[in-house]
Amino acid sequence: MASRKSLAAQLLQAYRDSQKKKAAAAKRAEAELARQARGAEREAAERAKKEARREREQARAWMRAQKEKQAQQSAESRRAEQIVRDLEKRQAARARELEQKRRAEAREKAAAERRAKQESVESLRREAAGRTAEVEERLEVLTAVLRARPGGLQRLRLQVEQALGEGDLEGFAVGVERALGSIGYPERLCQRSEFSPRSA
Repeated sequence: MASRKSLAAQLLQAYRDSQKKKAAAAKRAEAELARQARGAEREAAERAKKEARREREQARAWMRAQKEKQAQQSAESRRAEQIVRDLEKRQAARARELEQKRRAEAREKAAAERRAKQESVESLRREAAGRTAEVEERLEVLTAVLRARPGGLQRLRLQVEQALGEGDLEGFAVGVERALGSIGYPERLCQRSEFSPRSA
């Protein structure tokens, strides 16, 4: 009976030892799983950190690229605005030069027209003065003729009127010629006159 108990006790002890071993193995396995889980979590956290760091670096790089792009666009925009301003200045300067040239040409043209008018007026004045002098000279000559006219024309006038009254045209013509021939004309009047009286 004692040996049976001993065998049963041994079996029970063996079972208990087996259970303890299984429990220990399960505990070790659980600990290993927990350790592996913690390792996996640490690796995942490390990967997440690395990924987050890489994303932050990419974001910073993208921001730097955007800033550089904006700075480049701003610089290009400033250069374009400067080019437009320079072009507008050159166009304004060219327009001022053209306007100044046009005004200078207009002034020169007006001055030339004034000179031409003055020259024309001066020429007309000289011509008028010459004609006035010529008229005054002829007037002096005619005045001298009137002052120095002979007094013997009365007798010839009566003869001419008598010949005309009698219808003697030839006698009338002869009387007129004698009257004209008896007048002493000044030398200047004879040079200018187209009519030269015939001698009697």
